[in-house]
Amino acid sequence: MEGRQPDPIPPAPGVLTALAAGEVSTSGITAYTPLDGMTLIPGPGDVVASFLTSVESDVAGVAFTFAVFLNGVKVAATETTVIVALANTPEPVVIHEAVTGVLAGDALDIRWKVDNGVANVKSVLSRVFVVVRG
Repeated sequence: MEGRQPDPIPPAPGVLTALAAGEVSTSGITAYTPLDGMTLIPGPGDVVASFLTSVESDVAGVAFTFAVFLNGVKVAATETTVIVALANTPEPVVIHEAVTGVLAGDALDIRWKVDNGVANVKSVLSRVFVVVRG
């Protein structure tokens, strides 16, 4: 057809992964804070974001909350809270959610917070963040 522009080429499907070993500890963060090494730039298109880690605290009852952020804005459906049932016992954290409206150059990152600022130690253990576009 004359004057018709070709359809744009969609971005290639792909998998991006961020891995971090060791632990990140705090004596208390009550506002969302970026988790070191957990930022990915997937390219344009809808994606599925998955995050896996374990958390622990030296006291029971501490709530850890994690979420995926798109360019600094929380993706509400990804917010996940885990409450430590037993002191010094790792608890799993899993996020697996679609994120729509990702544009070229947009950054996805994992952020975390805890429910109180008391002086007990709270730790995020080894972690993986995977973004699948396809």
